[in-house]
Amino acid sequence: MTRIDELAVLKTLDPAGGDVDLYCPRALTDLERILATDPALPTVPPRKSRTKRYVLAAGLVAATTTAALVVPSLLGGDQAFASWTATPTPLSAKESATASDLCRTKLFAAVAGAPDPDRGRLPTATTVIAERRGSTTLVVLTGPGGFAAECLNDRSIPKDGGFGGSYGSVAAAERPGRRMLSLTNFGTSSIDGKYVSMAMGYAGADVIAVTYRSPSRGKVNGTVAGGQFALWLPGKDLKHADEVGVPLQVTYRDGSTVSITLKP
Repeated sequence: MTRIDELAVLKTLDPAGGDVDLYCPRALTDLERILATDPALPTVPPRKSRTKRYVLAAGLVAATTTAALVVPSLLGGDQAFASWTATPTPLSAKESATASDLCRTKLFAAVAGAPDPDRGRLPTATTVIAERRGSTTLVVLTGPGGFAAECLNDRSIPKDGGFGGSYGSVAAAERPGRRMLSLTNFGTSSIDGKYVSMAMGYAGADVIAVTYRSPSRGKVNGTVAGGQFALWLPGKDLKHADEVGVPLQVTYRDGSTVSITLKP
């Protein structure tokens, strides 16, 4: 019986020579190309640390947060849940100015006296998202240095009793790439026996739309503006978001779409 050296046979099929210079320009170029990340792929960076302060509205009975960054808000009113819509409605210019001023004022006053460099950015932060889903308004403000603030307000509860919000900043090196998203506020809160799920964060420059397919409520349209994205809905959909992530469909400026699971 003739013994065949399989390794020797395979070597004869290799078009490359036996002596390869691993540091020649072609080899280095090929290595760089192989290791490069394709920007078209749905790559999701890990969530970086974000300095945040939290404002819990008065009257909060209970809140269970399954993620580190969740904005609790008094959204326990029946009207807030009954009037919720899967697609948000933009606020008018006057409503936006009022809601934004309330967001700045409430957050600024809540941490009065605390040593916090981000607090000073609140008064000049500009509005990038101002919308409503039923009786509840959402405002997102941004400023220099990766600063962002988010406020939810259930207007069905008198005297701003349904207000909740947070703010903080992220360094430039920690913000997402052009086709990427990163979470800052996400998870589920339980307030007065009712649940609210939310996903908010930074959006890359090529992202123009974000949607979430809820098992209980169907398609939920988020908002993307000013480098931010945001969506929320009643229920416990995102209770385990810190463990399993948030499944989203992302639409890019070139018209392409991709389904991703965004994880903290």
